[in-house]
Amino acid sequence: MQILEYSVESEYDQTMIKFQQQKIINKTLRIGFNKHLESLDFVQQLEIEKLLIYNCENIVPKLNSITIYQLQMNSCKLYNDDIESIQLENLKILHLQKNRLRNIESIVKFQHLQELDLEYNINININPIHKLQCLRSLNLSWCCLKSIENICKIRSLKELKLIGNKEIIITPLQCLTGLTCLHLDGCNIDNVTALQPLVNLTQLYLYANRLVFIEPLKYLVNLESLNLRFNNIQSQNFKPIKNHVNYSQYDIANQYKPNPQQWKLANQMKLILPFINQSL
Repeated sequence: MQILEYSVESEYDQTMIKFQQQKIINKTLRIGFNKHLESLDFVQQLEIEKLLIYNCENIVPKLNSITIYQLQMNSCKLYNDDIESIQLENLKILHLQKNRLRNIESIVKFQHLQELDLEYNINININPIHKLQCLRSLNLSWCCLKSIENICKIRSLKELKLIGNKEIIITPLQCLTGLTCLHLDGCNIDNVTALQPLVNLTQLYLYANRLVFIEPLKYLVNLESLNLRFNNIQSQNFKPIKNHVNYSQYDIANQYKPNPQQWKLANQMKLILPFINQSL
């Protein structure tokens, strides 16, 4: 019998993993909620490409593999020294959500990274992040960042998530003209002028900020999805983008409270606004 994906949960131990290793044929290994697992030595014997680990709090992630290109170790209580022990020369995707990393010195060695997720690593220092010049997707949500200057030196970025970083100044983002997807929800933003040059954006999320005026958004002609819920925008201040709205495609599915009103825009865009009684 062929097993397409082998998942190791808390009821399995390393003995079971080794017994089943020959049946891992899709090259993905998942391990979750295992407080007894401490070593990943057995992984060296597996020809896997994706190693997805979550909620394994006692694990020591000593890894050395040339086949693994995707590593996820979320909620594993990892520190910087733990990352130092990982040697994956072909790593392209790295997810380290909800750990205890204080800086990224041990991460920038992965020069081929295309996707990096560090969500909920509180107060992490990201200063050397500009060294990762192959990055296309970066998630630094809920990290209590103070500055994003060095992020804006990564011109290869296509997707950037900065959700919940309430102290950042978004002005440097104007240099990231290649961005197609930007998440700035809950960032305490009251001005979006810096976003005006980002004409390649197709998705923009500005949920739960302090916006009143949104006129600079009229220049983002490629937008397909725009979320403006929970801001301070009055009806008349939507006029700068009213030419994007196609009333014949009004979506009534979400027109009642507590859901936001939605319009389909002329370029098939979905516009999500606060509930308002007056028409644009």
